[in-house]
Parts: sequence; C-alpha cells; structure tokens
Amino acid sequence: MLSPKLLQELRNYWRGLRRKPTVWLFPGTDAIRRSASTTKVLWTACKNAAERAGLEHRHIHPHTLRHCFATHLLEAGADLRTIQMLLGHRDLEETTIYLHLSGGISGPSSRKAAQETVHSLMKRSFSWRMAR
Repeated sequence: MLSPKLLQELRNYWRGLRRKPTVWLFPGTDAIRRSASTTKVLWTACKNAAERAGLEHRHIHPHTLRHCFATHLLEAGADLRTIQMLLGHRDLEETTIYLHLSGGISGPSSRKAAQETVHSLMKRSFSWRMAR
C-alpha cells in the first residue's frame, strides 16, 4: 500500500533516529515519549506539504488525505469491505460515499441504489451466518 518513495522515506526516518520509539512511530515530544504526536503537529505537516505542492489555496487537511486514500483504493479495484476495515467504519454504508467520490456512482438516486445494494448484501450475510 505504501509507495516505494514513501517506504524509503520511512526507512530513512527510522534509521536516522538515535533512540527508537517503542510505542509510536511518530512520538510526541514529552520527556518519556510515550504519547503520540499531537493533532496540531499533523495539521501543520499537512499544511506545509500542501504549500510545497502548490496547493496552499486549497483547503487540504488530514481528513482530505483519508478521503483520497479511500478513493484511490476504490479506483484501484479494492472492495468496499476492505476499505471499510482500513478506515475503521462501523457501518458499510459510511464507506459507500467513496463510490460517489470516485465517479463510480453519480447523483442521489445512484447513491441510494448503491446503499440499498449494500443493505441487501449485509442482510444476506447476516441471514447466512444465522443459518450456520
């Protein structure tokens, strides 16, 4: 799932650490380094990356990256259930929004049809489990 460039950057980051973190890949700055980086650090990194990419006029935030990740997975052929698990959605219906974002489904009636299909599949899955 990681691009070769990102994987190399993460390896360089890891190798460059004098003290390897034991809990978080990107620990906070507290003395014992047992907490994660703050949300402010993430927002700032996202803002700086958007500026470097020439997107400072766009409203890019960490959640934008999450949406892009899910949409790219869907366009690459990943199924909704896999995307649901990766994003941590409780309800598969939450994940159906990416059908619309990817261009796979357009308009409210198509989105409604996709949601009805998801509900139908979930009902079948539930009744199959109950029959076992």
